[in-house]
Amino acid sequence: MPLSTGGTIAISPSMVSEDILSTLRQNKVTLVIGVPRLFAAIRGGMMDKIRKKAIARFLFNIAQKVDTLRFSRFIFGSVQRKFGGNIRYLVSGGAALDTDVARDLRTVGFEVLEGYGMTEAAPMITFTRPGRVKIGSPGEALYCTKIEIRDGEIVVSGLNVMKGYLDKPEETADVIRDNWLYTGDLGYIDEKGFLYITGRKKEIIVLSNGKNINPVEIEDQLLKTHPVVKEVGVFRMAIV
Repeated sequence: MPLSTGGTIAISPSMVSEDILSTLRQNKVTLVIGVPRLFAAIRGGMMDKIRKKAIARFLFNIAQKVDTLRFSRFIFGSVQRKFGGNIRYLVSGGAALDTDVARDLRTVGFEVLEGYGMTEAAPMITFTRPGRVKIGSPGEALYCTKIEIRDGEIVVSGLNVMKGYLDKPEETADVIRDNWLYTGDLGYIDEKGFLYITGRKKEIIVLSNGKNINPVEIEDQLLKTHPVVKEVGVFRMAIV
């Protein structure tokens, strides 16, 4: 895509913050594509510095209330310049981006775009349109794609959806039904067409009383309880 539009690809020599910032500045990068872990690290470093200065905390709180990119980019111009001063968008993919990370990055003037997809859909299903960002959502369906929610599961149809797995008819039948791809992901679509992902169908825990528990929701809350908590796993234990 960059080559077809006359763009240039810049790759940081390492994940060290100094190397990343140097790459952004030297190449006048306008679009940063990465995984949630990268943006969480960027946000973590910025928030540590903001918390240490009273004036920075004051401006951050104001920017949260005003909640416009133009205002945030104005008062946090120094942050923008530190990242090269040319960044238009941050693009996150590969996994869901934590809403707090997306919200804080927006507060300092960075618009974060997210996408949702899988290999079986070559690979994009939804993407966030610039100017139509809804934090917590990976955007709207691509023009060539249709999305429905069936029994809570996200199902997809379109020209980008595969015909099946090579020489694997049984596996194909499990996910392709009447030209619809059953993703195995759970979610919902709001009244404006934005998709929200709530978990994986196979991960749902069914209790003896019939109640369905989504472990992802519990894990997300536990991860926010204390900064020393880095990873959490929720699972069902057999009661003897």
